[in-house]
Amino acid sequence: MTQAERDRLVALKKAKKKLITQKQAAEEIGVTERQVRRLLRKLRRKGDQAVIHELRGRPSNRRLSAELEQRAVVVLADPLYRGFGPTLAAEYLHKQRDYGEQRDAAAMDGPSGFMESRPPARGGTAPMAAATEPLW
Repeated sequence: MTQAERDRLVALKKAKKKLITQKQAAEEIGVTERQVRRLLRKLRRKGDQAVIHELRGRPSNRRLSAELEQRAVVVLADPLYRGFGPTLAAEYLHKQRDYGEQRDAAAMDGPSGFMESRPPARGGTAPMAAATEPLW
């Protein structure tokens, strides 16, 4: 448990014992009163584990397969890629090698977890409302 989580737990326990109000607890830990009420319910159900994020210790959904990660590490060890940041390295791997589709957090909705092509938006772009009249 981190120090911040311990601090949240102390504030929640004070609110639970009515030593401070829920509003004061909310201000102390930087959340809303409603969030404090939700955390107090969770504290009754789960105990001290209520303040720890439930996904801690689990692998990310965006994690690459071990085989793909190993292939990328081998390729990126090449002196050509020295000094590349993660974004630039990913772009080069995508362009020059067969490493599948690039991932995009905003468009990861396909069954494979990768971007799928979408049809163009209906209607195209909107014309400017008063293009012939001056704006000032």
